[in-house]
Amino acid sequence: MHGVVAKSKLRLGEGRVVTVRRLTDAELVALRDEMREASKWMKAELQRRRVTREQRAEETGKGRLADI
Repeated sequence: MHGVVAKSKLRLGEGRVVTVRRLTDAELVALRDEMREASKWMKAELQRRRVTREQRAEETGKGRLADI
């Protein structure tokens, strides 16, 4: 970007317009890192929920292998 910040207008509908700017290279890298960490956290959270749900199902006799 070399010190130049590009700005443009974004129409939101219903007559609303906001001015947005492009992220600098450093901001873009930081955003990617944050999104990568958030993705890792969400995958771990979904796995934790799946395990909890399966354990609860096994305790109540409704596990996947209950019919065997």
